[in-house]
Amino acid sequence: MQTLHIYTRVSTATQESDGTSLGTQRELGIAKAKELGMKYQVWNEGGASSYHEDLQNRPVLMGLMKEIEDGNVKNVFVYNNDRLSRNEVAQQTIRIERLPLWDRHPH
Repeated sequence: MQTLHIYTRVSTATQESDGTSLGTQRELGIAKAKELGMKYQVWNEGGASSYHEDLQNRPVLMGLMKEIEDGNVKNVFVYNNDRLSRNEVAQQTIRIERLPLWDRHPH
């Protein structure tokens, strides 16, 4: 059975209370995993590093990226692409991996 890797992150205190909280992101990812008949693993960046768009300051995302690079992660869910990064260079670095990415709000 494949695993859906759920990446959660908030960038402001407001997001914790406006429906995009870490819990909401997690639950939506779990629902998608169930819908797809997959196991799931949550990668929670929290809010501590949310002010840093430099990937080096995002240890959980860097760990996830390493697992992707090593071929251990094939499927990722994010609430919205901006959970990964609002920085275009960082987003392109992530997209280059060409893995299936489920986004609650596709662009």
